[in-house]
Amino acid sequence: MAAADQVLQIVELLERIFEQLPAEDLPLVQRTSKLFKNVVDQSIILQRRLYLQPETAGELHRRWNHLFFQGLREYMPVFIIHGTAIFQLDTKTSKTEIEAQADANMFLTQPPTKQVLAVWFFEDSPSDDPITHSVEINSSDTGVTIGKLKLAVIGSLEAVLRDNAVSVTNHKLHVHVYDVEYDLEHDRQAPTGPRRHEMVCCLSRLPRRRG
Repeated sequence: MAAADQVLQIVELLERIFEQLPAEDLPLVQRTSKLFKNVVDQSIILQRRLYLQPETAGELHRRWNHLFFQGLREYMPVFIIHGTAIFQLDTKTSKTEIEAQADANMFLTQPPTKQVLAVWFFEDSPSDDPITHSVEINSSDTGVTIGKLKLAVIGSLEAVLRDNAVSVTNHKLHVHVYDVEYDLEHDRQAPTGPRRHEMVCCLSRLPRRRG
């Protein structure tokens, strides 16, 4: 075995090298070889960068999962305002498909948040004043994952469709996600001020139907 090949068999060295890469490149690294995949899978540092293992709160400032929201830019701009994130979810996606997606076990934030509020509405609303719907997602374990968020929104959507006897399988949902723990902390610091998630619900971005 060549000296260069021997060096690339040193797990500790590979981990140090991978730590220097952007987090979005790590999934590509995992597909390069079984050795590289094992290094990423077994490294707590790299798993935290992939939002698959929790970081401890400590003095860390909570941040949104940039890997997930960055991947949505092909659909729409992603806005993160005052602890708020916005994404799109295709209503055709089944629960089985959601659970099988690569991001299902990724945390929404680091350190993980255990409580988020999702406020959603249809892209094509039948009226100029769309009614919004919301669902609160609580996690009793480590934190809210992307899979849990998607399943909660889909479940809420199914209830609305069932209760109103309508079908919107060809529509897109716009979902605003609010970090409730972040809002509660803000309330403790400024108890007389309005809740942040009430301030930044950006319904003005909803396209209105013409004619």
